[in-house]
Amino acid sequence: MENVAVRIRNLSKTYTNGGKTTKALKNINLDIKEGEILGVLGPNGAGKTTLINILATLLIPDKGTINAFGIDVLKEANKFREIIGYAGQDSEKSAYYRLTAFETLIYFAYTFRDVKKGDIEREIKYISKKIGFSRKLNSEFSTLSGGEKQALIIMRVLVHKPRLCFLDEPSKSLDPVTAKKFRAFLKDFVRKEKITTIVTTHNMSEAEEICDRIVLINKGKIKFIGTPLEFKNIMNYTDKITLDTRLNKLLIAKLKKIPSIVKIKKTTKSTVIYTNKVNLSLLALTSILKNEKLEPKMTVKSATVEDAFVKVMGNGK
Repeated sequence: MENVAVRIRNLSKTYTNGGKTTKALKNINLDIKEGEILGVLGPNGAGKTTLINILATLLIPDKGTINAFGIDVLKEANKFREIIGYAGQDSEKSAYYRLTAFETLIYFAYTFRDVKKGDIEREIKYISKKIGFSRKLNSEFSTLSGGEKQALIIMRVLVHKPRLCFLDEPSKSLDPVTAKKFRAFLKDFVRKEKITTIVTTHNMSEAEEICDRIVLINKGKIKFIGTPLEFKNIMNYTDKITLDTRLNKLLIAKLKKIPSIVKIKKTTKSTVIYTNKVNLSLLALTSILKNEKLEPKMTVKSATVEDAFVKVMGNGK
């Protein structure tokens, strides 16, 4: 295994409210590789934010250990905070509303991170250009939209190049264009700077696009660790081919003999063919349909992380 940046062992956290006890995390064990982007997925209440807040030293666990870059996080929290960046779901509360976006970035990087002013100005200009934020640098924080504030908070986390970065739902308020620019920039920037990054998200396409590995948490437990491709393999197919017609039983029997076809389902107006080798299946399917003088409209869609997530959650795992 590559160098481990963060090693988590037997991490547990319980909340008590009104006499009711909730086990938010149950003996979490996880190794996070240096320089990777790790996506943390799960339904609401799964324990994702609790995990991030403990890792960012905002919560104290009931038990367990966390070692990051040789630092005992729970015993040396102040030392650990010097090497991290954090953007939570309420990070804008820590902003100063009368400062401009540029002044905000300078203030936090120079005052709290001791970054040289010239260096930080160059990084601000570089990052703001990459995510399309340059024209807003001289706007006061109070005048920014929700998405613009979110973009600024993300910039504030990245601009001083932390060794470890926590992003909790980073693109939730971003418009689609800005979100796309942000994802492209994030992948390139954290890899170039070797920043270990932990992202929680409900956006499955985002997780698939930017994450090297994903961790699925449900009911306080880790249910899956692996690459997005490995997670999609839960589906037992790579693609599904949809025909806008219902094929008869004879044709379906012929299709089922094709080794690359996993299963076939009929809906009220269509036939859906699941395959693990789409090119071979398309060649065989096209040949059979041509012999039958059939020309249905055909669409192909690859299996996604969202498909796998729905399947796992639907099974109550």
